Amino acid sequence: MYIDYIKISNLQIELAALLLLINLILSVVWQLGLSQNILIGAIRLIAQLLLVGYFLQWLFTIHNLGLVLLVALFMLSLASYTAVKRTNRRFGGIYWNSFLSLLVSASFATGLTISGVLHITPWYDPKYSIPLLGMILSNAISTTSLGLDSLLENMVRRSEEVEMLLTLGATRWEAAHEIVKEAIRTGTIPVINYMMVIGLVNFPGIMTGQLMIGMLPIDVVRFQITIAFAIAAGSILATIGVVMLTFRSLFTPDHRLQLQRLRKVKNEPKLSQLFPLQQILNIVKVLGQKIGKADGGISN
Repeated sequence: MYIDYIKISNLQIELAALLLLINLILSVVWQLGLSQNILIGAIRLIAQLLLVGYFLQWLFTIHNLGLVLLVALFMLSLASYTAVKRTNRRFGGIYWNSFLSLLVSASFATGLTISGVLHITPWYDPKYSIPLLGMILSNAISTTSLGLDSLLENMVRRSEEVEMLLTLGATRWEAAHEIVKEAIRTGTIPVINYMMVIGLVNFPGIMTGQLMIGMLPIDVVRFQITIAFAIAAGSILATIGVVMLTFRSLFTPDHRLQLQRLRKVKNEPKLSQLFPLQQILNIVKVLGQKIGKADGGISN
């Protein structure tokens, strides 16, 4: 059951911003070097959420399958890029492995939840499909990046052990299955912890929002359980998928380890190379630097 929800005005947003203004003043007075990051973070928060809000408000009024799929494709591409960006080693095809694993797992979890559990019609209704896909991807980014990093680092660190087993006649799976299983276990730690503490330590934002707009707590809980299962299933499947695809990429069909494909990455590629919106953020940065000069330096 719903009641009238609280509509937030621009004035109320400005009043809420006073909470950060206090921190900004303290940073300047005590020269903590945080003013630039606080200012940029606040401006980005407002700009990004308002843009998303207006876009979703428009998107929710239409039911265009092509447009929904286009938005989903953009989200998947950005998620796969972000997951790989967090790893220290790369190889040709790693982005494809990340994208493919996220595509299959997120599509499976989102589609099954919307069509098989919630019975939403049409199944691509953006009011449900886009937010659910976003929640699954945001969690899968962490699990896949952890799984990837664990697999690649351990494969390099234990390469002599793997090579020795291969020399003795072991298959690639027999030689590296412990590393693979450890990578999957490492990657799934965040989502398992999420299930362990949800409702006790962690109250998801969507759950809090539903309670605040008047939904009955028991209905909110049932809905959140459904969403949590979708998030967990999608994240774990994505981790297993990317680890297994990467494992196969590191070996030749005749079971030879090819670590020469790996390269160590120090400087991360910038999003400005992919998204021109980053140029707009540079203007925000200049504004932050002006306040940062009065704050005992500029933090990075």
